[in-house]
Amino acid sequence: MFKKSCFIFTLMVATNVSAAELVIDKPISAMALNGVAYSNNTVNLEPGKHQLVARYSYQLAEKGNKKKRIQSEVKVFEIDVSNQTTINLFAPKYARYAQASHAFNNDKIEWKLEDQNGEPVDYTVNFIPGRPGMLPYGDIERVVEDYNSKNDIIVDQVLGIITSTSTMVGEVETSDTEMLSDLDAAQKHYLLLNEQNRKAFKKWLIDIE
Repeated sequence: MFKKSCFIFTLMVATNVSAAELVIDKPISAMALNGVAYSNNTVNLEPGKHQLVARYSYQLAEKGNKKKRIQSEVKVFEIDVSNQTTINLFAPKYARYAQASHAFNNDKIEWKLEDQNGEPVDYTVNFIPGRPGMLPYGDIERVVEDYNSKNDIIVDQVLGIITSTSTMVGEVETSDTEMLSDLDAAQKHYLLLNEQNRKAFKKWLIDIE
């Protein structure tokens, strides 16, 4: 187990320069990214699977020139990032409030994720329930924490969703020399982490025991 932990940690903290830029279309309001509150419309993502919480929120014409804001359910996206340089998240463009309302009520929002070449990017999208009270999404980080706990999802702020594939949780055969090399590398990487990331990593180690 010790050898596996060293190897996993080395993989987790290694720097990857092939990050992709996620660009979120204007009608979509980002709410959280990898478990942390987030509201910008662009972000760089390391290769792996990332968790984005967002909703459609926009003012549309209702009657004549009068406009009314419409919002979709809050959704949680799991986005697969591999070798893309840019990923665009698009929502459909609605001309009228009634048109959008019909789509939302029937859960027929056609989200699109495309890379820099217009090719589709793999993703899943699900409803994420809010917490009880007047402001169910007022504490979005608690909302995401509850969702992830219920669905056995572990998320790192930088690396995204931690899976058995991304962390290489499997039997890793190494010699004593290789184990020492892994341990030395893990120790050096650990010392480079800030206090917040050290705490997150320690929590992750406890969770997988």
